[in-house]
Amino acid sequence: MMSAVPAPAPAPGGRGQAAPTPAPAGEEGEEEGKPSLTKLFIALGVVLLLAVVLIVFFAIKK
Repeated sequence: MMSAVPAPAPAPGGRGQAAPTPAPAGEEGEEEGKPSLTKLFIALGVVLLLAVVLIVFFAIKK
């Protein structure tokens, strides 16, 4: 007996269907090893804040 659902037609060229494209970077599934811009700016702000604190500390110490 035949199934009520027809089988999908083969892709042109006789090859199988391509895998679905992955989610774009920057959304929920970020690529590993590539931090978001928000994290980079937060880290930059922390580094600059520490630099300012050190400069002020050594300026007062003199």
